[in-house]
Amino acid sequence: MTASTQFIESLAEEIRKLGHICTVNDPYSGGAPNARYGDSFAGVESIMVEIIKKLFMDVNTFLKTHDFDRVKADVTHVLRGIARRAREEQARRAR
Repeated sequence: MTASTQFIESLAEEIRKLGHICTVNDPYSGGAPNARYGDSFAGVESIMVEIIKKLFMDVNTFLKTHDFDRVKADVTHVLRGIARRAREEQARRAR
């Protein structure tokens, strides 16, 4: 397993709270990088998040859309949450 169910579900819920649609393993399941680097039993969580390009860019011109800054802010928010969770988990294990 590349990530714990708890981690996956908490991440998905955080994305949904920001107003985005989030599915888990649909339409794709797993991935080689996740399997190679992830091991939730050893405390190494590995996920892959795919963002629909049209949310932040015109797929014909590759120019940013008016929602680019919002998507960027939302991704930054989610990544900060992941980093915070990792620091908390590391501190817990150090005790």
